Amino acid sequence: MKKQFIKIIILSSISFLFSEMKIGYVNANEVLADFDDARQVQVEIEKEEKRLQAELESKIMKRDSLAMDYEKRMMILDDENKRLLENEIMGIQSEIENFQMKYFGPQGELYRLNNELMAPITELLFKAIEMVAEERGYDFILNLLPEVVLYSLESHDVTDLVQKKLQRLATETSED
Repeated sequence: MKKQFIKIIILSSISFLFSEMKIGYVNANEVLADFDDARQVQVEIEKEEKRLQAELESKIMKRDSLAMDYEKRMMILDDENKRLLENEIMGIQSEIENFQMKYFGPQGELYRLNNELMAPITELLFKAIEMVAEERGYDFILNLLPEVVLYSLESHDVTDLVQKKLQRLATETSED
């Protein structure tokens, strides 16, 4: 009996605490998708990625060409020339792997470039969210992640407010 009484008090306290909080959510991906500066950064990143991909494919074609040449000439090459050609192929393979890590890896140049170009936009987004929260009296504004949030009331969605505030902030920043 005492345990049930304690549970009721705890549940009542928790529901009282949450009834006093104002919580909203924003779909940051949607805000950024509609923000011209973020789209422009995405275009720049894709352009650089295509340039690097073409360079990578060129290296792969060079390796494949040497490998095909090696296969064709393997019977007529002496051991010294075979070893030289094998070493050249392995060197290009190593160059390909290093290139992939340097530019496409988890800490690669594309990742760094994306973070560098998106930093001011992300900062502006957080400022817009903070301003909306303060103006509307929200205690929390959560980022809506479809794979995490299974249900939410539309009335708590502040995405449009954040989009408008972000556009105003961007305009003010560009005028300064």
